[in-house]
Amino acid sequence: MKSIKYILSTFIVFSIIVSSCSKDDPEEQSAGPSFTVTADGENLINNGSRTYTGVGDQGEMDMRITNKTDAAIHLVMKVISISGIDGSQTELCIGNCYSSISAETIYPIGGSFELAANATTNQGAVHVLNQDASSGDSEILLKLYQVDSNNNELSSGTSIEFKYIYDAP
Repeated sequence: MKSIKYILSTFIVFSIIVSSCSKDDPEEQSAGPSFTVTADGENLINNGSRTYTGVGDQGEMDMRITNKTDAAIHLVMKVISISGIDGSQTELCIGNCYSSISAETIYPIGGSFELAANATTNQGAVHVLNQDASSGDSEILLKLYQVDSNNNELSSGTSIEFKYIYDAP
């Protein structure tokens, strides 16, 4: 009888240990962001901002995206909002370059930007640039995020929101 109790209690303890280490726990499955972003050589943080002044290249937010995985990833950038300008003279490049942007639009239009495994984008490949020298101060709220093969946003931990702020000289 004691051996049955011992076996039963050992089985219960083992079951508790196994269930507490289950890979079904969302915290266990999250490996963190699959990419990092730098702007002008500094890490870009979620809900952060970068401020630019001047015209031409002085007003350019050049981003370098690094894929931290051993597989290709697909990214898009959404312009969430624009204030102070209408976006008609703002260039955004991510895979393709657009010389005019609109709020609530996802770029590249109709697709995604593929970043190879363990790769980093080239300088100038991903950037935002206000080309309207006559504009006043402006802000563009952007969201860079990872998508699947159907361009659906992946789960949490695969996006970053940030502001491009242009202070007119």
